[in-house]
Amino acid sequence: MTCFLAIGAFASALAASEPRCDSLKGAPAERLREFLTQRTPDDRSDPLCTEYALWTLGGNRDAASIPLFFKYITFKREPDDLEQFGAVHRIGPEYPAVDALAALGPGRGEPEPEIIGAFRDYLSGPLTDLQRANAVEAFAGYYRGRQPAAVRYLAEQSKKLKGTPAEALRSAAELLAKRCSQKSRDACLQELER
Repeated sequence: MTCFLAIGAFASALAASEPRCDSLKGAPAERLREFLTQRTPDDRSDPLCTEYALWTLGGNRDAASIPLFFKYITFKREPDDLEQFGAVHRIGPEYPAVDALAALGPGRGEPEPEIIGAFRDYLSGPLTDLQRANAVEAFAGYYRGRQPAAVRYLAEQSKKLKGTPAEALRSAAELLAKRCSQKSRDACLQELER
């Protein structure tokens, strides 16, 4: 009996992690992208629908939404009513666009040049600390399980650039190396110093 209660509680918490937005439920990707395009990450008039759009596009691995995922990389989800009262801790990302970008990852396959190129271009630009940290977290998620390869890619790309973009990519590679798991840390640091 206890096992069924625990499973039920977990299922309820997991279901609560899916953002709700009646006006966008079942909408095609084009409509979700349009919704995000018409707003800014600072627009808090409909945060649940913003979260829903990011969550759905990320879950569908919609590569056409990459520019929007970067645009919303600092959008922080709103706590729901139960979380505000401390009744539950919702399972799900604090920054939905980070998980949406990470979801584009190739699994055990090879990284897609267009996607890692988009990360490179974003990370080499002028960013706030939060934008850079969230993009590095998303990049690590994209490369899940292969952190040293992610560090190597950023370090190699930084050597191909000059000036501020090169410094920005090198900074991102260093940040990623610091965030590598204990098991991968030495390999990450070696890739950084290649």
